[in-house]
Amino acid sequence: MTPIYFLYQAEPVAFIEPWADLV
Repeated sequence: MTPIYFLYQAEPVAFIEPWADLV
């Protein structure tokens, strides 16, 4: 299990937010 997957499972929004900011 990768850290990214863990973060996605923990809180999807928290994972998407930084990526949306970069884009």
